[in-house]
Amino acid sequence: MPTPTRESSRNLETRSHTVVRRDAMGVAAVRVAGRLTHTELIGNHATASSTHSSDPTTDLDELLTMLGSYLLSSGFEHPEIHAKLGGQSIVVNLVSPEISAS
Repeated sequence: MPTPTRESSRNLETRSHTVVRRDAMGVAAVRVAGRLTHTELIGNHATASSTHSSDPTTDLDELLTMLGSYLLSSGFEHPEIHAKLGGQSIVVNLVSPEISAS
C-alpha cells in the first residue's frame, strides 16, 4: 500500500473539514428553523384576535408544518423526523404531518 503524500493527506483533511462544516451548518439550520417556528407560533397565539388556543403546542400539525416550511426554506429536501417508539420506527413527514409512515 503506497504511503500517502503530504498533498493527498491535506486533501483528505480538507474534505473532512468540509463534511464536518456542512454537518454543523445543517444542525445550525435545524436549530434556527426551530427557533423561528417557536417565535412565529408564540406570536400567532399571542394576538388578541387569534383563533388559536393560548397554548401553541396544541395544534401539533401547525407546529410540524411550520417547522417543515422553515427547513424547506433553508434548503432541506423532504424534511422528516425519524424516531423510535417502543422499538418501532416512526417517520413524520414535516410537509404533510397527517401522512406519516411507520
